[in-house]
Amino acid sequence: MRQPIEKLAVKPKHLSVILQILAENAPLAEVWAYGSRVNGNGHEGSDLNLVVKGDADLVQLQAAFQNSLLPMLVDIHQWERLPISFHTNIQANYVVLQEKK
Repeated sequence: MRQPIEKLAVKPKHLSVILQILAENAPLAEVWAYGSRVNGNGHEGSDLNLVVKGDADLVQLQAAFQNSLLPMLVDIHQWERLPISFHTNIQANYVVLQEKK
């Protein structure tokens, strides 16, 4: 079930950086956040789980996140490469960070 972006447990200044990195490095892809930072059971040290739907260079995107000053690990997966069972789990609770263009 899609959740509002306000459900994502990241500080507003970090969300701005995340959205900028996505816009610059995966402008055509749809990107969802899922996992503990969406479910409400994350903590300050939790990683940010992202799934990319569509065309994006994941190596470039991962490098951009690693080179940022974000205080969290960002774990990125390609939707099409995940098992169907993961799709069901992710679709149960996610936040859309970027719509497909």
